[in-house]
Amino acid sequence: MKRAVMLAVGAVLVWSATSSSQNYHYPSIQRETNGDIRLVLSESQERAVKDFLMRHSDLELVKSHPGGSDGEWRKRVDEYMRSGEMQFPYAVWRDLNRDGLQDLVLVFATKRPINNFGWRNRWIVVFEGKRGGGFRPIVVTNNEQGSCFDGMLFHKAQGTVEFACFNVAAGLFRWDGKEYAIIKHMVGD
Repeated sequence: MKRAVMLAVGAVLVWSATSSSQNYHYPSIQRETNGDIRLVLSESQERAVKDFLMRHSDLELVKSHPGGSDGEWRKRVDEYMRSGEMQFPYAVWRDLNRDGLQDLVLVFATKRPINNFGWRNRWIVVFEGKRGGGFRPIVVTNNEQGSCFDGMLFHKAQGTVEFACFNVAAGLFRWDGKEYAIIKHMVGD
């Protein structure tokens, strides 16, 4: 049985999903009083990210909107989060490969721009839950280029994860029974 918990912690609201039937540790979302949201990972998730970044020192985890939290982006994110399609703009947590274990999808970006426009490559990485604990990182894509990467949505009916620049371009991937397959690369302006 799953339950959602909303706690007031000082000037921050914390949302966390917990499960009483499984020993899963879901990420949590903190909403600051200024409206910004922040992803908070569990200890085992932080360890998996740290291990991944040790092998990919040119990357950093995307934890906030790179262009700032402009009003239109924040409004869209709030709508998607209320609908349940989005858990956090740069993270999705579900049992994507249907093995009974929680998987975590995160977005990483190159630390340095790849062109004169300041664009950075975006890496989408699935951290598959492993029996006995921990995660195994699997790079879904490491070449989604563009000046815009607004977030990821999970479409339950199709079992797909959409990564998008809202109203401009979107890509899709899903577990196909063997691997995380890109159905559509993000293409647009």
